Amino acid sequence: MTDAQHNRREAFKIFASIIRVLLLVAILDFAIGSVLDRMYMNQKSGLESDTTYAINEADEDVIIIGSSRANHHYVPEIVSKELGMSVFNAGRDGQFTFYYEALISSILDRYNPKLIILELNSLELLYSQESYDRIAALHPYYKESDRIKRIVELRSPFEKYKMYSKIYPYNGAFLTILQNSLINKKSGDGYKPIFRTMENPEMKSMEVKNKKFDENQLSSFKRIVEMCENKVQLVIVTSPALVVGDDQRKYDKLLELSNELGVIYYDFAYSDHYMENLQLFADELHLNDEGARIFTQDLVEKMKKDKRIEF
Repeated sequence: MTDAQHNRREAFKIFASIIRVLLLVAILDFAIGSVLDRMYMNQKSGLESDTTYAINEADEDVIIIGSSRANHHYVPEIVSKELGMSVFNAGRDGQFTFYYEALISSILDRYNPKLIILELNSLELLYSQESYDRIAALHPYYKESDRIKRIVELRSPFEKYKMYSKIYPYNGAFLTILQNSLINKKSGDGYKPIFRTMENPEMKSMEVKNKKFDENQLSSFKRIVEMCENKVQLVIVTSPALVVGDDQRKYDKLLELSNELGVIYYDFAYSDHYMENLQLFADELHLNDEGARIFTQDLVEKMKKDKRIEF
């Protein structure tokens, strides 16, 4: 055997070894990813199960959507009793407009609720890397629709390539998936009460003067309004908080957009009723259970008096 033949044979062996390793990795990725996907989609408790339910199964008359300020502030039991409708709270901690758009589009693809309440404030529309990082919550639903694909791919230029991996959508979520699978207890109506009172409550200022509004999030909000038009009554709400931006003009952006787009918007952010009763807060951004129940009742009463809303 000549040196050239020997070198070719060795090169072939190395190439074959690389192919075998890649094939093994692909098989393991598919097998493990498939198991994780099945476990994830079958969770019966936790925020992830609420998302899956909202996207694939929810059929309630009223859907509440937003961040942790939604799942901690809106009590479905009260809304249901006052309006005589079924209600689900699909709020999820740490989310932004991209997530809300994905949920609302998925829901409207299946059916038209009578009412969607969207918890939102102007500060959420400012640019932040966090708003893009949190898109990861939609990874398991990447193939659900073209709209979700588009939203997920906003996270990075390489996201669509990463999604070829079946394990990638569940990175860092194994223990959560396992825990929620073992609990096997349904999350109920989605409300997550906080049973504590804030110590030494006071208004806090958030620096926003040097921050700009995110054009992607502004576009996402406008698409939400367009999707709901002629399909479902949409009500935008900013619930009470003890945090305010240091540039009031930025904080009024949501009011400006709502007027421009002709959508109903209620701003409870600086309601005297809450500012004078700080024991209703669990922290600067969240009401406790007592505060949430009072706020939900106030919101329902306001909606019932609003002639623009047809129940």
